[in-house]
Amino acid sequence: MPHASLALAWQRLPLWLRIRLVHGSVGSVHRLRCAADAITRSQSPATSPGCTTPPHEREDLLRTGRELLLAAWEDDPCNGQLAGQVLLLHQRLPSLHPALAALLA
Repeated sequence: MPHASLALAWQRLPLWLRIRLVHGSVGSVHRLRCAADAITRSQSPATSPGCTTPPHEREDLLRTGRELLLAAWEDDPCNGQLAGQVLLLHQRLPSLHPALAALLA
């Protein structure tokens, strides 16, 4: 049985992302697409028309998008474009250990 906090974290993800991840989270291309969608949706202003994403969900989306982007690079570490995407996100929203950021650079 999954740990309660893991189950809670899963339930906090929006349905569209859970559906995509339930099919798997393997492969850099799939992870990159999920990451890009999560990060993009996390950055949409709360005041934009039709935005129904609450602030806590945007934070969860950003964190999940960061992790998926990093996982995509970890799946394909020789892919310079993925490394560049991770580094660009880190430059905008620092979250990586300095040694990892130096490696990506």
